[in-house]
Amino acid sequence: MLARLFPLRRRGALIVLLAVTATLQVAWVIYAARPPLSDHDPAFYLHAATELASGHGYRFFDGQATAYYPVGYPAVLSVVIFLVRHTPLPDNLPRAAGGLNVVLGLANVLLVFHLARRLVAESVAITAAGVVALFPSLILHSAALLSETLFITLVLAALSVALWRPLDSVSRRRLAAVGVIIGLAALVRPPALLLPFPLMLALRRAGFSWPDAARRFAVVLGMAVVVLLPWTVRNALVFHAPVLVSTNIGDDLCIGHHPGAPGSWAKPASCAQGHPPAPRTQYEIERNRVNAERAVRFAAGHPVAEAKLVVKRAFFLVYHDTDALEALDNYGDARLLTNYPFRRRFIEGSANGYFYAVLALRLVGLRSFLAGRDPRRLAVVLSMAALVLPPLVFFADARFHVPVLPLLAIVAAIPLVSALSAPSLPAAAAAPIATSAGNGRPPRFDLADANGQPRAPARRRRSMSPSS
Repeated sequence: MLARLFPLRRRGALIVLLAVTATLQVAWVIYAARPPLSDHDPAFYLHAATELASGHGYRFFDGQATAYYPVGYPAVLSVVIFLVRHTPLPDNLPRAAGGLNVVLGLANVLLVFHLARRLVAESVAITAAGVVALFPSLILHSAALLSETLFITLVLAALSVALWRPLDSVSRRRLAAVGVIIGLAALVRPPALLLPFPLMLALRRAGFSWPDAARRFAVVLGMAVVVLLPWTVRNALVFHAPVLVSTNIGDDLCIGHHPGAPGSWAKPASCAQGHPPAPRTQYEIERNRVNAERAVRFAAGHPVAEAKLVVKRAFFLVYHDTDALEALDNYGDARLLTNYPFRRRFIEGSANGYFYAVLALRLVGLRSFLAGRDPRRLAVVLSMAALVLPPLVFFADARFHVPVLPLLAIVAAIPLVSALSAPSLPAAAAAPIATSAGNGRPPRFDLADANGQPRAPARRRRSMSPSS
């Protein structure tokens, strides 16, 4: 099984990449992982996970039941905390959480390799895995008590299962498995529920009729809802109101849609609802409703301002790639590397430079990535769009682009391989590049079959079919 997933000729390089990224991440966790302060997201995640591990249920700082944040990441973190408390493992919860992120980070490198190998070629796969293994912001996230690393793992797992084989042969059993993983991802971050839509469009591109694609879409979305159902029932019993995953949607809308909204995170007085009375459950429901209504009224009454806000959100989504440092700084309450300003600037500069380089390579490689006839590649590109769409609707922060970084790496690896390895590529890989060089078009990089093995170039155009 291992030989089938990771061919022998690439396994050595993959092991080296895993060893390097594990070393970097473990070292960073040992140095940077620390107890979070104040009432920001990391502090809540740790508090809620501790409450769950203690058997007290999902509770806010005040000890009352809550659904303000999605439960997925605290639930997984609670398992780690339980193990730390009941085993000889060191009783250092931030480092234990970092250990979880390291394990998930290694899984993400493997999943990127597997996905790229299925969609493009082994040379692109090992390059993409290398880009992810050395991605500074992903390494920085290994020490942060944030949900991004877990969410990335679930997104990559869903795409790997969905795109394992050509889409014309996709079975309902495989679609159901994809739906289960998407449901788990939605418990971590609800925007995961957008992922079935790119899959439906890719199925249509693969040759399915709209009714057939819609039926398969319904299987994926239906299984995701089944996974969410127990948590939704819990919320209905606790809140006496329908809450699918969380009650912070109203706040997120109000942050992005109010007079003077900057496009990024803010804490406007117009979105505040005072201190929660007892019970908190009633307060969360009312606050969610009121703030959502305020946001909708503002958006409907200020179309020009809303158009400008979309541009501002797009800027704040990509203007830096050091959000993990901000979280480890406790958002200004305890700055890392205070006594080492040069090291701090070096880390920030390296992270941002690496991110912008990958983003530029992605723009260069996108046309080649989509030039192939495999509709699974369209599913990857549309999935990236689905993941960055919510920040453009709500409010933007650099943290929100992190889940697409591994997918960016797959596309960015194509021009890297073309530039660095073209002279040494085998004939099966070099031919498509050579044939596209003289016509002004980008290389198609249609180099691999459904199993990731090199494919000989066709001598004449065949008729288009769903399996091609």
